[in-house]
Amino acid sequence: MHPLLALSFYNLIPSCGVCNSGVKHTADFQLGTHYHPYFDDYLNEYTFSYEYTNKTPSGLGILLNTRTVKSSNTLSELETKVIYNSHDYELKILLDMRYKFSDNYLSILQEKVLCGISISAEELYSIAFGSEMQEGKFGHRPFSKFKNDILRELGIIT
Repeated sequence: MHPLLALSFYNLIPSCGVCNSGVKHTADFQLGTHYHPYFDDYLNEYTFSYEYTNKTPSGLGILLNTRTVKSSNTLSELETKVIYNSHDYELKILLDMRYKFSDNYLSILQEKVLCGISISAEELYSIAFGSEMQEGKFGHRPFSKFKNDILRELGIIT
């Protein structure tokens, strides 16, 4: 449709084969109806949550709460909820951490396990949860936005 854009670096958005062709198929993404990963700041337009359900073998379901029609369109077309539900073990790990460890898990980890090691709060968070703490770094590690939203819901982080 726009052959010159094929040569533009800013038109190239890295994605795996599943997302690029297996999920979106021939869906027509438009800037007015869908988010663009380079032009739009949309991380706060949706949140992950969870529910207990009998619809999955794990008994857990991942929910996706959208704030706008644009975010709903984008995440629906990319089958984000389906994809994340196939990784419900990540949710199970977070729930296990919440219910098996005390409320002050991070402080105990730093004081008792990593005693004597100089480590920042961000590094500790990354070690404990396998996730980035800062929103601007969510793209550096898989599931960072998801884990951050769930950890907030569980009251593990504020």
